[in-house]
Amino acid sequence: MLIVESQAVYGVPCQAAYDAVAGKGELAVSGPPDRQNPAKVKDRLGATCRKTRAFPKKGRFENVETLAASGHLQHSDMFPGTATDILTPQLKEIDWGKVLYRGWFRRKIFRGTEYPWVSIVETANRPRWRNHSVMQVARIGDGAIFAATMMLATTGQARLVLAMLNCARGNTDHLPLPGSWLERLRSSWRLVVTLGAGAFAAYLTGEDVARGLTWINPNWAPPILKALLIPAGAIVFEIGWRLFAGVKAWWRDFIGY
Repeated sequence: MLIVESQAVYGVPCQAAYDAVAGKGELAVSGPPDRQNPAKVKDRLGATCRKTRAFPKKGRFENVETLAASGHLQHSDMFPGTATDILTPQLKEIDWGKVLYRGWFRRKIFRGTEYPWVSIVETANRPRWRNHSVMQVARIGDGAIFAATMMLATTGQARLVLAMLNCARGNTDHLPLPGSWLERLRSSWRLVVTLGAGAFAAYLTGEDVARGLTWINPNWAPPILKALLIPAGAIVFEIGWRLFAGVKAWWRDFIGY
């Protein structure tokens, strides 16, 4: 068992540390949001996290209910001695007692990894599409590596730590493995349907719209209009889905379901 807690320099994840633990490029982490303004690191600190769909459902992981900071760290605890006054004056305003994670693991779209990493915890309360993984696990043989950008011990994550320790001595069957491409496609079926519906609507209406606009060239107008209508159709279907979900939720609340 290998558990890697947050490895950071002045509140920013240290790429060299994660490379040393798991190998170069295995765990790509976020860097400083603004090198000229160290105080901007506050934008990548958070007090709460949430479990992903891959979070284990047994092996003591079912005992993990909330993921929120409950520590009492002071700035002088994080940066003692002369570092407090000389090196980190911009970070003095951070309430470290309310910091659960420092940065996150970056999404790797084109490059693969040697180990089968699966995200089990991610940031919470950030805008849509801007929540990122803060804990990943890789099953390797009879063991496993848990890597995090979370401060586990000092923030009171006792149940999560006990669940990870319970995976020792080959007790890793309940840990997730990366899903196949088909499973990933199923998990994002709504996005696929939305884009597909938008593309189909663009194909059907592109020529009709071009025919109605008599002032443009009929030879190149339909293909261009179809290309423009694809994202427009996707947006319309997305709005329609949200409206449907909102009306459904209101009706369930109204009838007291």
